[in-house]
Amino acid sequence: MSLATSTAAAPAAGSVLPRVEERDQDGRRWTVASGRWTTLAMSSRASWQSLAKDLAAAPPADDRAWDLRPIEQLDHIGAQLLWEHWRHDWPATLEMSPQHKAVLDQVALYTVGTPDEPPPTLAEAQKFKGN
Repeated sequence: MSLATSTAAAPAAGSVLPRVEERDQDGRRWTVASGRWTTLAMSSRASWQSLAKDLAAAPPADDRAWDLRPIEQLDHIGAQLLWEHWRHDWPATLEMSPQHKAVLDQVALYTVGTPDEPPPTLAEAQKFKGN
């Protein structure tokens, strides 16, 4: 088995970065996610900042339609990012592949809210009392 070392067949770097853009289709505004939504693809500061900017331009809304079908790869970190962006609720309209649904279903099932700050321990309470 030989591994290709040429980059000629490799997709352009920009095409694999995770992206979000708005499109009008069939009289409706769609938010379309594309690229690779994986830990590796989001690991550089530039790609993370670009994706954060894209997501900020597409705030969660009750009537927002999402299309995830152009996503090439989706790992649990990419799915968690989407789930957090959607504020732990499914968009009203969502198009995705069965593989992406399986990953998002697991993230939705096992995501828990941020725990409340625990009350101070007895030692901490005594320390603050003394001050």
